[in-house]
Amino acid sequence: MSGIFNRYGGGGGAGPPGPAGPSTDLLIRTYVPGVSVYDAVYQTGTGAVDKASAVSVATTPVLGIVVGVDTPLLGQCTVQKDGDIMGFSGLTAGNIYMLSKTPGQLIWEGDTGNPAYPTARGNVIQAVAIAMSSSTISVAIQDQEEL
Repeated sequence: MSGIFNRYGGGGGAGPPGPAGPSTDLLIRTYVPGVSVYDAVYQTGTGAVDKASAVSVATTPVLGIVVGVDTPLLGQCTVQKDGDIMGFSGLTAGNIYMLSKTPGQLIWEGDTGNPAYPTARGNVIQAVAIAMSSSTISVAIQDQEEL
C-alpha cells in the first residue's frame, strides 16, 4: 500500500534496524506474539507491548518502534522511543509518518486516500516519525488526538 511502511511491503525494511544514536531512549519489554521489528507498539495493561493501531484509543498511544525481538532475552523486545532508525525503504525525506489503522504500521500523513488512514470518529491521529532519507526515520512521537 502506498505510504505505509514497516518490515512488510509498502516500503518495508530491508534489513535489521540501524544503530541508535547517542540520544536514543531504548526500552526492554515483554511482547505479545506477532510483534515484529519495525512495528509501532503501545503498552498493554499488563505492561507487555502489542501492535498499535489508530482504530481506537484502546490500542494507543504509540510507545515506540520495535528494533529487536527476543533481545535481550527470549520473549522480550527492544523498543526505541526516539532517535534514528535505519533499514526502511521507499520513504520520502521530510515526510511525517503517523500511526495507521493497520496494526503496527505507520502511514504518510498526506496519504489521506489510503483506506488505512484514520478518518472515522473514534480513530486516533498520532504523528510518530519523520523520514530523514529514503531509508531512515527519526522517531519523534507526538501526543495523540481522538477524532
